[in-house]
Amino acid sequence: MQPISAEIVEATWQKMATIPPSQAQKLIEQMSRQQPLILAYLMATGEDLLNHAERELLLYMGVVIWQMMQQGDKRPASVTEAMLEEVDRRNLSMLEYLEGDSEEEFLGTVQALMDSYNQREVLRYAVETLMEGDEEDFDEEFELEQEDELEEEHEHEHDDDMDEIEEDEDEDDEDDELDDQPDGIVRDEMKGMMMLYLKTVIDCLDQ
Repeated sequence: MQPISAEIVEATWQKMATIPPSQAQKLIEQMSRQQPLILAYLMATGEDLLNHAERELLLYMGVVIWQMMQQGDKRPASVTEAMLEEVDRRNLSMLEYLEGDSEEEFLGTVQALMDSYNQREVLRYAVETLMEGDEEDFDEEFELEQEDELEEEHEHEHDDDMDEIEEDEDEDDEDDELDDQPDGIVRDEMKGMMMLYLKTVIDCLDQ
């Protein structure tokens, strides 16, 4: 399939953002007829790892991507189980490879992937939608961390043992915060996984 243009990606995204619930349901029904395996994949994949908000976003973005790919030079044929399993296996291998990367390294890998990817504009939509707001959140967190560091430098002197104890406590607090996050929050640590799930959809439809 020829690459989907940025204009089609933008127009489809804008259209999907304004459709009423009744039309959304019709699209789901249409997708269940044309791409039943892709729809089932979007609804089931990562169900033990993703929360409710993440699964809803994954499904929505998957439907948007399907609509984008419908407007290519030819409509994708119905995806087979063998094709889906093979593409999913490849992308899960990529996820395992990226697991140890920092955020900067991960984004660098994604950028390199997009540079050589046939459907780069569709993938760009997925990445930018998932990562929306990250920069602002990072800036706020960085400022708070800087303030905490200045206070600690002026008020406390810690030996190595105390530093290790506090680091362990901080890690425990972070784990507790993740456990306490509402089901309506899309977690940053899940976005890379969601991006690769959506890449699987694009790969399968890019025939």
